[in-house]
Amino acid sequence: MTPEGYRCEDCGAVGIRLYRDSGFLNNIYIRCLRCELKRKPDSNVSRGRVGVMMAAVPTEDGVTMWGFDCIPDDGVKWWFSLPAEHNPWRYWISDAARWLRVRLSNFRKH
Repeated sequence: MTPEGYRCEDCGAVGIRLYRDSGFLNNIYIRCLRCELKRKPDSNVSRGRVGVMMAAVPTEDGVTMWGFDCIPDDGVKWWFSLPAEHNPWRYWISDAARWLRVRLSNFRKH
């Protein structure tokens, strides 16, 4: 489950993978991939890293983030289960599919 406040501090995106700087404990800045690449377009993107930014995986209590080498397996699985980027079409398509299912079920009843 995504903790409250797990959002990009630049654009406010939620429900996607976020990256954090190497700040100390509660003084951590988190951004989505798109915002970090806007900020530093030449950043190298690799698994769990964008330039010097690393995967932002919150601790169980949601107070701070795990250090990159300390993330538990469940945290790694959770982070990789999130989409890499916000895709507004994904929401539109799922809403359209839901609407169509309701319409078809109502049509079949008549």
